[in-house]
Amino acid sequence: MLRHTSGRKAVRFDALEGDGDIEEWIHGWSPVAEVRPIFGADGYARFDGSVWQVGELLVNRFDLTGQILNRKPAHLGLCSELVSIQRLVKGSGRGEIALLAFEQTARIFTVLDWAFPYTNVHSEGRIEGIMVPKALIGLEEGAAAPLRIIDALQGEGRVLAMTLTRLLDTLETREPHAADAEPLLQLLRCLLAPERATRTDRKGVSNARYLAIKSYIENRLGDCDLSVASILNTFALTRRSLYRYFEPSGGVRAYIQSRRLARALTDLAAQPYSRGRVAAAARCWGFSSEAAFSRAVRREFGAPPGRLFDRSVAPGYRPHFPRSIDEWLKPPAS
Repeated sequence: MLRHTSGRKAVRFDALEGDGDIEEWIHGWSPVAEVRPIFGADGYARFDGSVWQVGELLVNRFDLTGQILNRKPAHLGLCSELVSIQRLVKGSGRGEIALLAFEQTARIFTVLDWAFPYTNVHSEGRIEGIMVPKALIGLEEGAAAPLRIIDALQGEGRVLAMTLTRLLDTLETREPHAADAEPLLQLLRCLLAPERATRTDRKGVSNARYLAIKSYIENRLGDCDLSVASILNTFALTRRSLYRYFEPSGGVRAYIQSRRLARALTDLAAQPYSRGRVAAAARCWGFSSEAAFSRAVRREFGAPPGRLFDRSVAPGYRPHFPRSIDEWLKPPAS
């Protein structure tokens, strides 16, 4: 079943083995390759995906039980000007293009030139990726590079993974015209055609890297192993470059400390007073000890954490307003 919704093509199949409707999946879903679903242990084949058109890009997110995709020479008349850049966020895949074998996991992006025939087998999982015209990212039409591999966990590949996920999350909740794909294109130009990347592209990549580092930190604030060294290794940066990003915050260590402090205090404010809650908040948000947390609070607020909140106020308390906030904020009638 194909369903179009304002720039989004929703593709959903749920077929029982032996069901004649499976023909729609095989022949109707993709005109650019033969597609054969793989049934799960319960006898069902499932495919639930979305494709968005953002400018000249097609952005996709698919959840499936598995499938075999076979792009034959007869299909090369369609979309040969595109490259497909995909990552299996869950599950695994393997294939062959121009006699080059490849595997697909969450660790890598595969960049496949659609000017070449290829076969691809996916297990149950999730696929995220884009299809983009080669000319848009500086790849010359005729340059034979059927397969490229980008490490999705290190350096600019890590930035690419986080930028793509951010774009997809935006598309899930907003209209495609509100999404900005340019940071993704700038990354791809710098990764795949660096000799053609402009100064604007490189600046855009730097901004995308900064956002990715902040997201990386935010998702690991409770991890005691979060450190300058782990950030340097993940994003392939020098200490000087990393410090330059966080210089306005006093350096990356100060930024991490500040974010941990904010998260811990938010937790304390939301909980009823009880013995041990300060120590629990300190542990939860990566402080080495309750004492270290207390020192950080004293430096910031001049008092220990136990004295920052009135114990008589129940968490979640809301005062009663005589009228709605909207009415309260209206200017008085003249």
